[in-house]
Amino acid sequence: MMAERYLVVADRSPGAQGRIAEAGLLTVYTSDRVAIGISPGLPFTLLPGGVGVIMGAFFPRKGRERALDSLLNWEATGRTEMLEAISTHFWGSYVLVCDSANGDGPLVARDPSGALSAYYKAVPSGLRISNDVKLLGNRFTIASDRVRDLIASDGYYAEETCLSGIFDLRPGMALTGLVTQLVERPFWSPWDHCPDPREPGNARAADSVREVVCDTVASLCAAYERPLVFMSGGLDSSVVLAALKAAGRAAHCLNTYTADLSGDERGFARIVASSFNYPLEEQFLDPSLVDFTTCVAPHLPRPKRRPLFQAMGKLAAPLVREMDADVLVNGSGGDQVFCSTQSMNAVIDSLNARRSLLATLATFENIGELTGCSLGEGLKSIWKRFRRPARHDWAINTDLLAQAEKVRLPSHSWLDCPKGTPPGKAFHVGMLLRVQESIESPFDADGPPMLNPLIAQPIVEACLRIPTWAWVRGGRNRAVAREAFSSDLPPAILNRKAKSGPTNFSSQLLSKYRSQMREMLLGGVLAEQQVIDVAAVSNALDNVMQQSGPRSLRLLQLADTDAWCRHWSSLR
Repeated sequence: MMAERYLVVADRSPGAQGRIAEAGLLTVYTSDRVAIGISPGLPFTLLPGGVGVIMGAFFPRKGRERALDSLLNWEATGRTEMLEAISTHFWGSYVLVCDSANGDGPLVARDPSGALSAYYKAVPSGLRISNDVKLLGNRFTIASDRVRDLIASDGYYAEETCLSGIFDLRPGMALTGLVTQLVERPFWSPWDHCPDPREPGNARAADSVREVVCDTVASLCAAYERPLVFMSGGLDSSVVLAALKAAGRAAHCLNTYTADLSGDERGFARIVASSFNYPLEEQFLDPSLVDFTTCVAPHLPRPKRRPLFQAMGKLAAPLVREMDADVLVNGSGGDQVFCSTQSMNAVIDSLNARRSLLATLATFENIGELTGCSLGEGLKSIWKRFRRPARHDWAINTDLLAQAEKVRLPSHSWLDCPKGTPPGKAFHVGMLLRVQESIESPFDADGPPMLNPLIAQPIVEACLRIPTWAWVRGGRNRAVAREAFSSDLPPAILNRKAKSGPTNFSSQLLSKYRSQMREMLLGGVLAEQQVIDVAAVSNALDNVMQQSGPRSLRLLQLADTDAWCRHWSSLR
């Protein structure tokens, strides 16, 4: 199966556009300064007037249908206004390239969900953009400072990737300007879809969420015939499966499990799969499936840092071949989009909205039931949060890292709250940035594409409009999503209050591969480039069974990151 790829060459140098043919791509657009090539499986839409192309899935918004040519007048109206109109009336997983006659160079825009990657590299004679980094050049250098930033932030995606000179056009952003003055500006913001904090909220929130989730999943999966769904047994993947069933789509499910109960969700996965009459494949996560001499997702310009994905990919591959799966589907992003929270922020939001005392007390009780905190603990938490700015602070953890003073703090317009933003909604929007790491598939680059329906623009916007206190109603997290699919999902799934994870799998990996990890890390790229504190890492590996959960996970992340660095260093 050929991966869905594209290459945009905005380069006037002789032979530059020949890179499209060299990559085996089909040329779908050419002008004096731009050529665009795509793989046969990637859908595309020509912009009216022959000014460019929209690559990827592209759908009209339900209830806001407009003809594309009625929205676009690139010469008479500003580019940002045109993009805002497109994001209002359309959605999808797309990258738009416009080459109108304006003198400031082509425009490239990535849809608000970011489902289709857009990496770019400036060259002396122009610009190249692709979702496949290797189409942007032949030699790559590790950006060690950016690697340190990524580890310390636990996955914040800045515009600079971990490969020098390779940049990431982030979701909802447009790239304009000439090569010497490239400018990245937002044309979509989550803040435009958050409710006025004084408004009571949508009484039909659950109905709205169910409708938009079902419509979105149906649209995204319509082009595929044999979906393979990663079924964890939790709420989010169950919601996606319910939407597939509502659309009348066939599906096959895969659940992976560990030897200990903390990572065994087969019972819940069976309940969901059988309720929808979908076949379920169960595969054991054996630590021997992980090979620390290789990395997860070597095709990506940032280390994925999750060895678990390597095992999952190896388990999924035979099933993909057996059923000839043409798409992989999961519920990633549900925690963030459905505002899974265990803080007292929702109480402060309720107070800011001037809801009744009884309503605010009910929210306090809901969070108390959800978290098990006492009255005193809850009041203390509220008081501490009241004294801080509403802005969501991205946690930084420099444990086991060297030169921690070099770490750059995350900076993004989504973290800049408008005046009057309640802290709960600041947290909700901040969590959407954490979704970005889940977008890029960790599996074989030449395998089926990965769909993450819950991060689609219509679903995100619908959920942002819901006030935070609604998400903890009844003492349940993601309460609106549970209510939305209450008639679809089994009670055992709807009423779950906790979900385990493969924690022990990480411990098994550390125990099994400690010697190999020591050799790799203490003599590897991260040590050479002073990204890690070699003495601290050595001490942690000496006492590996006494390490905390977060530190154990950090050691595994460092091992995968070092393997990623070795991979890209070998391509010089």
